[in-house]
Amino acid sequence: MGKRILVFLKGALLTLPLCGCWNYRGADELDIVVGIAIDFDKTAKKYKLSYEVANLEGADKNSIIDSVIVESEGNTLFDAARNAKRREANRLFFGSAYIVVISQEIAQENGIAHVLEWFLRDAECRETMHVVVSQKETAKEIIDLFL
Repeated sequence: MGKRILVFLKGALLTLPLCGCWNYRGADELDIVVGIAIDFDKTAKKYKLSYEVANLEGADKNSIIDSVIVESEGNTLFDAARNAKRREANRLFFGSAYIVVISQEIAQENGIAHVLEWFLRDAECRETMHVVVSQKETAKEIIDLFL
């Protein structure tokens, strides 16, 4: 009987460190992305991503939340997103992104399937995001209207 209790206690003690959130990050450690604009620069042959990030510093229940634009570029969409994550002190969180604006140039030349596929493969992105094709010169102009 004593051996049984000892085995049970050892098992209980071994499982205690495994409880909890292994990848927990607080809201103060995240930059919450609410909108994304995707452009392509033909001269540099690079994707340009513009993220509208909610600025939560000093925000409370009664204040209006401001936003800032974070820009990055890269040879691929993944490369551009990774470059933005390197520059920012906090990690970009795409779970609250509600709109993706794709430049008309990308939509006409390459289609939007590869852009949507990239977002759907990300674990954090919402599947209910609104996808918009910009009729302006750049998709960033649409994101700038929300500021």
